[in-house]
Amino acid sequence: MKNADAREILIRIIVTRAETDIKEINEVFMSKTGSSIENLVKREFDNKKENNNYMVSGTLIRLIKGY
Repeated sequence: MKNADAREILIRIIVTRAETDIKEINEVFMSKTGSSIENLVKREFDNKKENNNYMVSGTLIRLIKGY
């Protein structure tokens, strides 16, 4: 993912699907890409210079894991 718009789409998908079928989406994503959505979130948000990215990343990962 190359830009903020793509990150916003990623956030929307995780937040809106977290309680329904995020695990299934993650399985399909992994089978197609060889990487999990959690790894994508870490790549997109943890390497950025902004402080709030760490909080966003942590929140999204918790939603993916179902916490």
